[in-house]
This record gives sequence, structure tokens and C-alpha cells, in this order.
Amino acid sequence: MIIFENNKLINDNFINRLIDDNIININLTNKKFEEIYNILIKEKEIKEFMFSINNSVNFYFGVNNNNIGSVYSPLSFSEEFSGVLTIIWNNNKLSLVDLDNDKILNFEKYINFFKEISYEEKFLPELSKDAKHIDFKSFDIDLYEEIKNNNFELFIKSYDLFKYFKDQNVKFSNIDVNYSFNYEIFANSNGLNFGKIYTENSIFYDFDSILGYSKGKYKKLEENDIDEFKTYFKIFFDKFNDVEYKKIETKNVILLSPVLYSLLNFYLGYNFDGKNLYYKKSFFSIDDFENNRIFSSKPFTLYFDPTIDFEFSSYPISVEGLTPEKTIFIEDGKLIQPSISLKSSKMLNKPANNGFGGGKLILSPYDKTLLSKIEELEDCYIVFDILGLHTQDPISGNFSLSVSTGLLKEKGKFVGLMKGNIASNIFEIFKSGNFEILKNDYNEKFSLFTKINVVN
Repeated sequence: MIIFENNKLINDNFINRLIDDNIININLTNKKFEEIYNILIKEKEIKEFMFSINNSVNFYFGVNNNNIGSVYSPLSFSEEFSGVLTIIWNNNKLSLVDLDNDKILNFEKYINFFKEISYEEKFLPELSKDAKHIDFKSFDIDLYEEIKNNNFELFIKSYDLFKYFKDQNVKFSNIDVNYSFNYEIFANSNGLNFGKIYTENSIFYDFDSILGYSKGKYKKLEENDIDEFKTYFKIFFDKFNDVEYKKIETKNVILLSPVLYSLLNFYLGYNFDGKNLYYKKSFFSIDDFENNRIFSSKPFTLYFDPTIDFEFSSYPISVEGLTPEKTIFIEDGKLIQPSISLKSSKMLNKPANNGFGGGKLILSPYDKTLLSKIEELEDCYIVFDILGLHTQDPISGNFSLSVSTGLLKEKGKFVGLMKGNIASNIFEIFKSGNFEILKNDYNEKFSLFTKINVVN
């Protein structure tokens, strides 16, 4: 049973697990790492290898349906190993393995199985080429002490947030809260060998099963992070009236960041991929990047940065063993470089990078803030969620997508929720310059305004 006592969340089942500093069994992780490393390094049939072990401890709880006393998921605790292993054998076959708890704890009995599932690969990566890593900040002592002392302050804050939204007449809501500690070790056959500790906390809120919002960091979430939920709520939620069907006349469309990022990853992620460029299965060619072809008549820059302190999207080393770095794909509206893995690096004879989606996505410069653009427009259709992206053709850039959650504004007033369909071509949108990059008012992500066809 979970109770509050002196502003602390108490659960007798877990107090004993949190008495000392060993929330994560680092000694066991180091021991298993040494066992695995020694098995791999002594295996005569292995040419190169790289692997990681992650020991993760998670605390999770949630409340729902505006029942302040209810807990639909009592405070739960889990601890498990996970990891990734890549092996290049002497016969130039490749094994790619997701390591689960059993494979890590009983590694030796699986080594022959890893060899059996190997396959021939024409363009083998060089796993031991790099032995560097980024030392970004990922461990927050305040968050660590919070869990160690059984405070669970984020749950208390989310509990207060829960009561706040109930006072705002939210009929139905869910809150999910998660804390985790991760001790991760990386190694390869060229001497790369280091460990990193992560602290994580995150919160997800579902407003009336219509509008979701989440926030997560390696760093302890503070009051200003929680205030984002209230800001997001104030901008949108009171506009979500149920309305009868009516024809949507406007072509002014705002793609909120979840939709925009999905489109960018689906279309640009596919067409910027070095492997697809090599096999000529892309809207672009490698010459387009070498000649810095104009991607957009509007000079904007798109890049990913995986090195930012305390960001979930940051990481010390890629799954291929590459040192993370800021990677610019579009600069001043021109194509700069494709997404090149170690495999496609050999295909294209070009240096590898961290890939499209490797880190936090940045679009710059932005034209306006999201809220100022919404206020400026007399008519607009704000798209929160889309369906059917997986059925689209990524090479053509065409899309025709169902909008599961859309907010309609007409003649300066919000009408309410309205489902619809949006159709256009992502490449034509950028090529024409018919768009504005909008900085979200409630977080550090970006949305997009453009004029496209809306049908309902």
C-alpha cells in the first residue's frame, strides 16, 4: 500500500531495497561485463566485436480516472539487464544480437548460437575503428538522493498536478511516472572500455484520453518542467469542444511537433539514408549532397545533436561505436550530407556519421512561436495526431493522412475537435518555401505551419 507520510511516499516493500547506495548492482554488472569480454576476446573465430550491457532499475506508478485515492498501477520495481552485441567472425559473417537478461547472465552457453545466426554481409563495418566517447552529463545527484531516500518527489508533484487538472474539470485523466537508474558499459575489440551511470525521470499525462503530454530528462524534473503541462493545457484543452461535422474550408495547417517529427523521420530519414542512396532507392542522389543541391527556397538548417547534457536523446557512443557529434544534414536550405552508417560508409566511400535521428532534432532559425502564429491566424487546422503514415510511399514524398485529433479555428474562434485528412508532398512544401518553423511555447521542440489541402 502506498501512503503519504511527512510529504514522502512510503512503500514498505521497497524501503529495504533503497537503504544503501547500491540501488544498482554495479558489482554484478562489472562481473558479467568481464566474463563476456573475456569470452569474446579469447574466441579464436572472432575478428571484431562490440557490445554494451545496461543494468536498469525502474520504479513506476500511476493514477487514473480522476480518483485521487486510486492507484491503477501500484508502485512497482523492476531490475533487468539488456544490451547489444555485434560480432564479425573470421569468415566475414556478421552477427547482430539483442542481449536480454538470460543471454547476459548465461552468456557462455549462447556463443555458439550467436555464430549459427550469423549471415554474410558484403559491406562489413569496422567495429573497432573508434575508441572515443562523449562525456555528457547524465547523472543527477539530486535525483539519485530522491530515490535513495524514498522521497519520490515527482510522484508528489504529479499528484498535485492531477488535482490541478481535476479542478479544471478534466473528466478523465491518467498520469504515469517513471524513475530509473542505468549503469551501462561499452566495449569493443580495439580497447574501448568505459561505463556510464544515468539517472532518469519522466511523466506522462493523458487529458480525457484526447490530448497527451510527456516530459523526461536524465536530470530531476523541477517546477518549471511541471508547469509545461499547465501551459500546454491552457493553450489547447479548453478549445476541445465536441462539434458536429462541418466542412473544413481552410488550407492553413499547423503540424505540431509529434506530427512534424514523424514526417521528417519517415521521409527524410528514408531518403537521406546512405544505403538507399547507394541502391538508388531514394528521392535524392549522392550527387545532390556532393553538389549541395537546394532542398528549400527558404534558408533553414536541420541538424541532430546527441551531445546535450541531460537530454534523453544524447548518448556517449553510437551502437556502431561512433563518437557522437552534431550532424548537419541541411544548412541554409541546401543538402549537406546524407545519413551514413559504418556499412553505407563502405558503400559510398564516405565518412560515417551518427545518422538521421541520432540526437535532439534542431530546426533553425524559427520564424515565430507556435502560440503567436495560432493567434495571428483567423482560420487554421491544428494537427495533433495522424494515422496511416506507414502506408505512404517515402520516395515520392506524397502523403494523404487521416487526422485522428485536429483542432479547427474559424473566423478567429476555435470551433473544436474535427477529424479530417491532410494531403500534400513533403518535398514540395520545403522546396516552395511555403512554410514557417514555429518554436513551441511549452517545450524546446518545433512545429510547422504550411498551406495544404484538408478534406473531411
